[in-house]
Amino acid sequence: MQRILSEEQTVNRQDANALAELDFSFHQAIAIASGNLIYPMVLNSFKPVYTNLTSRFFKQHLGDGVIDEVFQFHRLLVNAIESSNSEAAIEVMREMLQHGARLLLSSYGGKNGNPNL
Repeated sequence: MQRILSEEQTVNRQDANALAELDFSFHQAIAIASGNLIYPMVLNSFKPVYTNLTSRFFKQHLGDGVIDEVFQFHRLLVNAIESSNSEAAIEVMREMLQHGARLLLSSYGGKNGNPNL
């Protein structure tokens, strides 16, 4: 995960495809670290869909600070994991997923046009 965090510091922030691949790698590493043998395989089977949607997401948010927010969530999650703080890790993951869901829903109008979760 530290390698991925390092790559996030140097990745071209205008390359939505590279951002999506890096984001997938991060979530795949989390899945592997969970110890659940099935979850990484399931996640990997959705890789083309995941990277396609995530690439679109990043294209919509180039230059508006969202990429920095996503990478900040990644750093916070790794810090919580490294310090064995499961409560903090759960909270960061929850916030990160809600953050992404809100932005995706607002991009696509959400349920009945309501982007609020």
